Amino acid sequence: MDTLYKYFPVNEFLFSTLINSEIWFSNPNNFNDPFDCNLKCQYLKDYDFEERTNNMLRNEFNSAISNESYIREHKTLTSISEAHEQKRKTQAEQINIDFESKIIETGISCFSENNSSILMWSHYSNNHRGVCLKFNTSDKVFFDNCHQVEYVQKFPGTDTHFDIGGSHNFLFFTKSKEWKYEKEVRVIKNSNSLSRFEPDCLESIYFGANCEEKNIKTIMNLVEGQKKYDKISYYRMKLSENSFGLESELINN
Repeated sequence: MDTLYKYFPVNEFLFSTLINSEIWFSNPNNFNDPFDCNLKCQYLKDYDFEERTNNMLRNEFNSAISNESYIREHKTLTSISEAHEQKRKTQAEQINIDFESKIIETGISCFSENNSSILMWSHYSNNHRGVCLKFNTSDKVFFDNCHQVEYVQKFPGTDTHFDIGGSHNFLFFTKSKEWKYEKEVRVIKNSNSLSRFEPDCLESIYFGANCEEKNIKTIMNLVEGQKKYDKISYYRMKLSENSFGLESELINN
């Protein structure tokens, strides 16, 4: 992922991003998808373990010298089985507690691999009135914890997806397939905080098809007034003449 895009409406957050070379990392509780980072570890009974236990009981019943020895073995295996299931329940509860505490301290900034999505421009750039910023990922400090989102059809309701040590990536980078059009890539930092990126990472600014001329001029003047952005290119998105798509056109300034 050498190139990533981030959509903005024209507002104070965009201006702050351009002036300070900083991006806001929001807590997942503020996201528009109620399932986003809200997957729970579901306890499921271990039927394989139960079947193995039942086989052992059947074997014991067939080979038992007396009813007393079978009853004794039955109690032992039943106790082991109950302890095994209780451990699984406790682990699932602990994982969910761990999730909740992890979410509180986690901030996410959302990028996309696509700068010409009609829906993305509509949803995240004020109905094509905003901008889309093109970044390269050469700043390895800023983009150190960067992952593509995995889109799944089936709700992940099994505890086999989770474990105490390595389940956070699954939690933060799994979404419903309905969001697949976003081609989302996420960067993880601290919750509700600003993180600075190297100005050289910002390569281009794309203005939406409905972006007002006064906003285009304001943003271009703002950027050009800062020497740190001396290599930025500007593009204007426009409607394709022969398809339901968007095309970009270089702005000569």
